[in-house]
This record gives sequence, C-alpha cells and structure tokens, in this order.
Amino acid sequence: MNKITGLFIAFFFTCAAQAATYPLPNDGSLIVGQAQQAKAKKGDTLNRLAVRHGVGYNEMVRANPRWKGRKIPSGTSVIIPTQHRLPNTTQQGIVINLADMRLFYYPPGQDTVVTFPIAIGKRGWRTPKGQTSVIGKRRNPTWTPPASIRREAAKRGKKLKKVYRASPSNPLGTRALRLGLPGYLIHGTNKPYSIGKRISHGCIRLRRPDIERLYDLVAVNTPVTIVSQASRLPYSPDQSPENYEPAPIVAKKHHKPRRKSKQQKPTPTRKVRRRPVDEPTPIVSANNEFNMRQLQQEIDSGAVTPINLSDL
Repeated sequence: MNKITGLFIAFFFTCAAQAATYPLPNDGSLIVGQAQQAKAKKGDTLNRLAVRHGVGYNEMVRANPRWKGRKIPSGTSVIIPTQHRLPNTTQQGIVINLADMRLFYYPPGQDTVVTFPIAIGKRGWRTPKGQTSVIGKRRNPTWTPPASIRREAAKRGKKLKKVYRASPSNPLGTRALRLGLPGYLIHGTNKPYSIGKRISHGCIRLRRPDIERLYDLVAVNTPVTIVSQASRLPYSPDQSPENYEPAPIVAKKHHKPRRKSKQQKPTPTRKVRRRPVDEPTPIVSANNEFNMRQLQQEIDSGAVTPINLSDL
C-alpha cells in the first residue's frame, strides 16, 4: 500500500510540474513561484531533468551552468528553476516571452496564471513578435511540410515526407492551435528534449502534456501577445524575489598580445675632435694645404708681419 501511495505521489508531482499554475501577485510584483532543489539520479543530464520536472532546457542551463553538456553525478543537488517573472505586458489570454522561452496563459475571470516551457524559432526562422489571436484548433493534426522547409531539409541531406499523418512521429504532436499569423502554430512535438531551445521553423512547441492541457483551456479568438523580455532570475531557492537584483553582464575584453618590438640600435655618432680654445689653427695643414683665410686673420691681428719680396 505504501509503495502504491508513493508511486501515486511521484506521478502527481511529475504531472503537476508539467504545467504550473500560480496565483497572480497582489503586491505589484511580477515574480511567481519559487526555485526548488532536487537530487540527480544516475545518468542524469540537464535535459533529462528538464523533461522530468517540466521546465525548459535553457532554464536548467541558466540555473546550473556547470553541468551543461555533462552527466551529473548521482546524488548531486541541482536547482529546478520553478520561479518565473511574468512579462511586463497585458495579462490577458496567451502571452509568449521569446527571451525566456515561456508561455503564460491567463484564464479569464481568474487571478491565476498557467505557464509552460516552449521551444521557438531558430536562426533564420525566428518567431515573430506582435499581437495576434487563436483562429483555429485541431486534434491529431496532419502536417504538410512547406516547400521552404523541404528545401532547407534537403540541404542538410534529410528527405521529408510529403504529408505526416497523425502518429507519434508527427512533428506537430497531438494538438495544434492556429494563429492569425499566416503559417504559425502553437503545437506539440515528437521531440520533448527540444523544449527550451531555439530549434523550430518559427512555430511554438510544447511537450505533449502541456499542449494537451493548453488546448483544453484555450478557446478560439483568445488573444495572443508575443514579446521578448529577458528576466535573468537568479534561480536560487534561498534568495527572495524582493532582494533580487540582476547581476550586470560584463563583457570580456580580449587584448591582442603585444609584439615584441625590435630594439632599434642607436645610430653611431661620429666622434669630432674638438681643438682646445687656446690652440691656434695652423696656417699649413698636415697634408700641406695652405689656409689662406687663417693667414689673413693672422695678418689682421698683427701676429704675422707681411714681408715685401722686392726688398729681399
């Protein structure tokens, strides 16, 4: 009996984690929920924990960056990011925050919000921002890949079917909500590990339990607001939202290593022999050249008396 009760409790919390419902803050705050901690099991990765606890892979990486791309040792405490910041926009219908990869649904007439992790468009196929609405709903949808997606897949060496019928391998999953934006859907997926990543062709993906619950909650003509507002929550179980201040992002400066400059050799100076002040300049130089200017200076100064050769 205890074993059955334990399995029921585990099943309950697993399902509850897939779509969290929170009362709206009445103090003007935008913070809902509280981060939690869990123990990793053998073979766990951040992606496995994200699926198990119903959060996005991007959220698990931000909360536990040291374990990105690595297996987590069994028994290691990890943070489960179940604290969220509501987008600072209208709290009506569906609000999608691309920056946090989260969908928020505000049930009409209730002071609550239901939130789900999502996957969004990758580079070159970005999910657009703006206002739209749900214009249609479809159970077990079929998918006909557009020509643009078929071409993109062909470049990667992948051949797509012309039509994907309703089945576990259908990329649209079991439910689809058609938006007023032509070609865009909110739908399920056959790849639950893709949630929390920029990986789609622009549509918004949810895991199967999440899309099936959202499908039942949402009516046609429900307004949809798509924004991009990074929350940068600390995801710490012991840090209250009131004391939270986002840490500034400091860009790393990359300095190029300075090249060792070659030391310039000093230009050799020519040594000039300076004659003492009291040493007279010779009239006849060492190589027997006659200095006529020096002779004239000697005559003018009276040091030398000229002689008339005719008197000799």
